[in-house]
Amino acid sequence: MNIIYHTNQLKKALTNHHSHVCFSIQDIPTYLKSFQFPQDILWLESYHQNTRKALAILNAFLAKIKTKAKLGFNSVWNDKELIHYFQQYHHLFDEIVIVPLGNTLKRLWTENLNHLMTQLSMVPKEKLIVDIEIYPKTVLNDLSMYRQKLNYLNNLQLKSVAGVGNYLYQSEKDITGNDIKELVHLLKEGNLTYMMVHNRFLDLYGSYL
Repeated sequence: MNIIYHTNQLKKALTNHHSHVCFSIQDIPTYLKSFQFPQDILWLESYHQNTRKALAILNAFLAKIKTKAKLGFNSVWNDKELIHYFQQYHHLFDEIVIVPLGNTLKRLWTENLNHLMTQLSMVPKEKLIVDIEIYPKTVLNDLSMYRQKLNYLNNLQLKSVAGVGNYLYQSEKDITGNDIKELVHLLKEGNLTYMMVHNRFLDLYGSYL
């Protein structure tokens, strides 16, 4: 299992020499000048209210970036503009995260996964990474669901990612350190490819990794 360091403090992540970094497209304009990224893997995150504007910023960044890092994109969901973009430009990326909707391993999740896989059928399978999405209430009530999702993806020989961040234990006061430890253990056992950690998570729970 690899750790992706998720940050909006990119300079801090770079100076701390995190080898796998994810940062937001909103923060890209600050780094458009020719900047040498020493990372092994650099994921660009697409959370932006305006998809078209986000993709314009992304294109400007890709035209200027100088790096030997693998470039990833986080993430593609059922958004027509995003899907159309990656149907055309998937060759610019080494890794592409896709997010099927649905919090359970029921028809909605598997149908959405199949839909995204069909829409992106021109993308080599080894480039795709599926986000299994961690929800606080599911951590408390149904951890086995994550094991089922990972088993399902392993059987399809698809890579996986899970974001485990501040929101998890700040939004649900009942979540304890033991809950986090159990979750991390389950994800590692299930051969999760990437765990994305946010802000203070490494300080608080880094020993569990």
